[in-house]
Amino acid sequence: MSGQGDGDDRGTRVEEVHFNDAIHGHMRLHGLLVAIINTPQFHRLRDIKQLGGSYYVYPAASHNRFEHCIGVAYLAGELVETLRQKQPKLDISEKEALCVKVAGLCHDLGHGPFSHAFDGMFLPKAMEDDDEYKKDKSKYEHEYFSGLLFDTLYDENRGIFEKEGLEKDECEFIKELINPPERGKEVCLQGKKSFLYEIVSNKANGIDVDKWDYFLRDCHGLGLTCGFQLRRLMDNIKVMKTDDNLYHLCFAIKTRDNIMEMFYTRNFLHRKAYQHKKCKAVELMIRDALLESDLGKELCEAVKNMKSDPQVYQKKTDSFVNDSGLDLIVRIQKGDLYKSVADEKVPNKPNKRSAEFERLSEERETAIEEIKQKYPESSGFTYHEAVFDFGNKDSNPLARVKFYDKDGREVEQDEDYQLFPRQWMETRLRVYKK
Repeated sequence: MSGQGDGDDRGTRVEEVHFNDAIHGHMRLHGLLVAIINTPQFHRLRDIKQLGGSYYVYPAASHNRFEHCIGVAYLAGELVETLRQKQPKLDISEKEALCVKVAGLCHDLGHGPFSHAFDGMFLPKAMEDDDEYKKDKSKYEHEYFSGLLFDTLYDENRGIFEKEGLEKDECEFIKELINPPERGKEVCLQGKKSFLYEIVSNKANGIDVDKWDYFLRDCHGLGLTCGFQLRRLMDNIKVMKTDDNLYHLCFAIKTRDNIMEMFYTRNFLHRKAYQHKKCKAVELMIRDALLESDLGKELCEAVKNMKSDPQVYQKKTDSFVNDSGLDLIVRIQKGDLYKSVADEKVPNKPNKRSAEFERLSEERETAIEEIKQKYPESSGFTYHEAVFDFGNKDSNPLARVKFYDKDGREVEQDEDYQLFPRQWMETRLRVYKK
């Protein structure tokens, strides 16, 4: 499956390939996707664990970003082709459909070592005093890094993309599909094609093919039951123009239970794996190992210089940390983890638009400070704030979902829906002894 070329080569078409996947079964992928899979930018994902430190707690959770991205590309293709068949008047072109598939494949190119432990735990601590970081933190998230690595991938394989009619404008479109901009939305989401921005990364309601794949794949690797039916959701999606004058992916009202089960699955996975006490102990140790060593400084430099020298960051995968021989990494490998000594419920972070924002913030800070005084950092304690919600912070996630009835009309939500939990969000401060 060779498809790699240089920027000056017009490239050769790559045959489509069938893959057999543990989650989705037989998957047929477009030849351009196969060519992308064969690049070093994508190959690095074989060495980045999907669940970061969870692999040290759940021994079967050994899957990587590599297979997840292939799964997302497949589901993106399944969804966009379903829409083309069911709603031909949407006029989704072959080129637009291919861009959606490429975005699904490349959406996680920018992940660093141990996935979210890198951009979610290490970088915020390592860069907290950096002026550029404070100016725009969004440029230090994996979605932004994915765009930068995709630029490199495109430049090195331009001929293959151009054979499929994908040039620089399409490259920018793919990057927007990966990371839809919050500002400038009126430009990039204009018109009847705005729903395309909700397939790979749905900022409207959080329901997208990325989550569908990782919920299914993570549950499989963790040995947990996944509580929603993917095919039922996909078969009951319809593009509609809603009250904001944009076209959105809407769901049949009969799928409401299934969608709520999907949000419950999200909450369940955070409690059982993503923010499991021992999983977080591992990731805190990875964070501290990097913060206390030259490896951390090297990673920060690689991030800062990614535009000018992306190859350096490209080489920073899990092995870069695992093979370092750092004391804390050796401790992890021996099972000598930070010990959980306290797990206290604290007030949720208040909404800035709340009329009581100042009072609630003060109550929250006081509660956290009392715990930290009892377990001071100077005595070898460290902390992790675990937040459990259903995808919409302290609010009902279904409130952001657009539904239609059997006559194809948009319908309102039922506020007394029986599957609603008692609370939408819980925050806990975990204390660990180093």
